[in-house]
Amino acid sequence: MEYEYEDVSVTTVYLNEEEFCDLKQNSLLLGVLKDTKEKYALASVYGDKAIIFINEIEFDLLNEKEKKIILAHEIAHTVGNIVDNEEADVWALESLDDECKKILISQWQYRHGHPYKGG
Repeated sequence: MEYEYEDVSVTTVYLNEEEFCDLKQNSLLLGVLKDTKEKYALASVYGDKAIIFINEIEFDLLNEKEKKIILAHEIAHTVGNIVDNEEADVWALESLDDECKKILISQWQYRHGHPYKGG
């Protein structure tokens, strides 16, 4: 799937479990990935093209709201040029609808180790 976000082309690439694990392992070896817990998606930028690699097995287990949260988070890493996961979630909150915002905020403790402190 390909779409535009603020003049940046964003492509999603669905990978099977083995392909996703290989991508994650290679990214770790290259030093471009530090979060080894990621099981839904990874993002990268190549020139002016943002690519989100999705683990189709894990991603398909999520409901539509959770999928939107994951995609917004990964877009924050690419389009927003944000490395930090918590900062990516803060950025993602700006693009999510109210229901998705509530879900993401309710997951803050699990995702970041402390309650949401924003307004």
